[in-house]
Amino acid sequence: MSHRCILHYAWSLHLLWVGCLIASTHPAATSSIRPIATMCGGRWGAIVFLTLACGLSIVNIFRLVCVPRIFGFMAMLPQQAAMCTSALGAISYAIQCQYADGVARPFWFIFADQLPCIMAAVWHTVALLDEYGGRGLFNGKAGGSPGSNGRGSKLVGYYSASSAGKQPKP
Repeated sequence: MSHRCILHYAWSLHLLWVGCLIASTHPAATSSIRPIATMCGGRWGAIVFLTLACGLSIVNIFRLVCVPRIFGFMAMLPQQAAMCTSALGAISYAIQCQYADGVARPFWFIFADQLPCIMAAVWHTVALLDEYGGRGLFNGKAGGSPGSNGRGSKLVGYYSASSAGKQPKP
């Protein structure tokens, strides 16, 4: 499975959250959305932030605009911030032994319940590092095609040729 699946999961989840926040005020009291709503100054701030984060991610993931890699990476940062804020909120609620709506439960119950949110933030971070990590982030030289592992074929060929004692291909 491609690491890009988690990137698609993130924007589709947050777009769903936007729809829920527009339709009702109650989703703002859920454990995953409340930290974002608090960070953004309320329900409408969360709607604007998540919409912008989703929009930037969609444009970047589907390569709708051709931009240097560093701008593509920066376009993914609001989505990453939403994932990490939600995960940190989930950890906080587990430590407090209380959900965002005030329901008290044991630590392990809340932790197990919120673990998918926490792991999604970890997987999203790994996917971004895999997609944009390496020497090519700031100079645009390592990259490869969309969906590659971030190490273009010329870079891989260079290292495999040099390690075998041969001259690298131009």
